[in-house]
Amino acid sequence: MKKILFLSLFLNVLFLFILMIPIIHSYSVANYFEQKEILRISSPDNKVDAVVIEVDGGATNPLIQAVFVVKKGESIFWKIDYSYKLVFQGSSLGNLEIKWVENQFLEIHHSSGHVDYFKDNIDFLMDKDTRVYKVDIRLTGK
Repeated sequence: MKKILFLSLFLNVLFLFILMIPIIHSYSVANYFEQKEILRISSPDNKVDAVVIEVDGGATNPLIQAVFVVKKGESIFWKIDYSYKLVFQGSSLGNLEIKWVENQFLEIHHSSGHVDYFKDNIDFLMDKDTRVYKVDIRLTGK
C-alpha cells in the first residue's frame, strides 16, 4: 500500500514538474528583458542583413547592444540566435554604428562603452548555393 501511495505521489510531482518546464523556461534572463530591433541594414548585394538589437537590462544592469548578421529578411530571437549569429555585443555603448563597406565586409564603430564579445567573421551556407558566404567584420572605436 505504501509503495502504491509513494508511486502515485511521485508520478503526480513528476507530471507537475513537466508541466512547469515551459513556464520556468519563459522566465529565463534572455526572455525576461524585452529586446528591440534598432537598426537593420542589408549588404550591398542584398544577401545578408546586419541587425542591431538592444536589450534594457533593468534598473541595475546596463543597456546591452548586440549586432547579428543574418540571411536577408531573417528575424532575430536573441535566445536562439545568440550563439552563432552574434558578431558583437557591448554594454553602455556610445554612438554604435554599423556600415557595410562592401559586399561581405561589415564595419562596427562605437565611441565608448565596454565590448563584451566580438567575432571577426561569420560564414553562411546560402539556401540555393553550395558555396559558403563569408562576412568579414572590423571593429573600430575609442
